[in-house]
Amino acid sequence: GQRPSSQYGAPASGRFGGAGGLSSQYGAPASGRFGGAGGLSTQYGAPASGRFGGAGGLSTQYGAPASGRFGGAGGLSTQYGAPASGRFGGAGGLSTQYGAPASGRFGGAGGLSTQYGAPASGRFGGAGGLSTQYGAPASGRFGGAGGLSTQYGAPASSRFGGAGGLSTQYGVPASGGFGGARGISTQYGAPGFGRAGSPSYRSDEDALSEPANYEFSYEVDDPASGTVFGHEENRQNEDARGSYHVLLPDGRRQVVEYQADVEGYKPQIRYEETGAGGY
Repeated sequence: GQRPSSQYGAPASGRFGGAGGLSSQYGAPASGRFGGAGGLSTQYGAPASGRFGGAGGLSTQYGAPASGRFGGAGGLSTQYGAPASGRFGGAGGLSTQYGAPASGRFGGAGGLSTQYGAPASGRFGGAGGLSTQYGAPASGRFGGAGGLSTQYGAPASSRFGGAGGLSTQYGVPASGGFGGARGISTQYGAPGFGRAGSPSYRSDEDALSEPANYEFSYEVDDPASGTVFGHEENRQNEDARGSYHVLLPDGRRQVVEYQADVEGYKPQIRYEETGAGGY
């Protein structure tokens, strides 16, 4: 095999099956085309390209991340770069700060955007991405698993059979419509209600559990962030009734009235025009 060039030189090229060389500083990284493993470029260089089945290379700082097209795994771009694109079945790349998150379309797994970016879209069966702060949460439509929205955002919607997502603070809890499993809302939201037979409001394992009787209501109105949300619930033993409302980004108000008992969770959803406009 060819020897690697470790500084500034054109790195080794192992084409047509050979393993790509390693360029560790500033040079154009190795090219292992047509089946070879992509090389590794660690600083500032254009990362390796392992096309047509090769694994995408790794670009760790500022560079355009690796492109593993047509089945290759998407590369990894950790700072500020355009994240990897693993299209047509490849796994979406990872963009951790401010970048447009990876797009794993047509079956690929959605990428991960952790701060302020538009979260990944894993449409048509892909798993929804993860948006942790203020972003519109991932949408895993038509059977995909719902994404995770942890703060203030409208939680993921997995329509037509997907599993409901997780909304942990202030958000409208996940909706697993038309047969999906109910999501979990851990703070302030309508709690998750499992389908009949699941231990949601009944705990047969705990012989010491007592019937629950409570009621609560609250309102959140924060014009600075555009957050308008309210929730009220009354529960007697195994029967809970309540409603919640949230101002959507398009200016409409979503109102959900629900009843939950041993037979499951039965919501009624409607939308009202407010004339407030989007935020």
